[in-house]
Amino acid sequence: MDRVASAGDDHVERAAMLEEYLTLARAHDGETWFDAGAWSEELADSYLALGRVDDAVATIANATRWGYAEALDWLTAGLELALRTGDPESALEQLRPLRASCLSALGRQPDDIQEPTAQREHR
Repeated sequence: MDRVASAGDDHVERAAMLEEYLTLARAHDGETWFDAGAWSEELADSYLALGRVDDAVATIANATRWGYAEALDWLTAGLELALRTGDPESALEQLRPLRASCLSALGRQPDDIQEPTAQREHR
């Protein structure tokens, strides 16, 4: 991140560095020391400063999708565990709507895990 700081107000250089960082972060998905969200926000700011509005919008949209896709993985694992264990913690009623929101935000339809979970809740 020192390279980005050294770029100062040179948004062309900042954008290039941040693009590299985000590529690196996506290559190491799951490693917590990458702050892809903050880097995406900074990259979008640099794009806006350069008049690259479409790139700024795409950067934020990608960061949002990445955040949903990551949330979807966690919520899916939680639903699978609840279904497998008989839902002793009553997690289904909390996890199912959150997972449905993620699926919707990603433009995906309810799947094999979402549907049986909904049917089980209504029994």
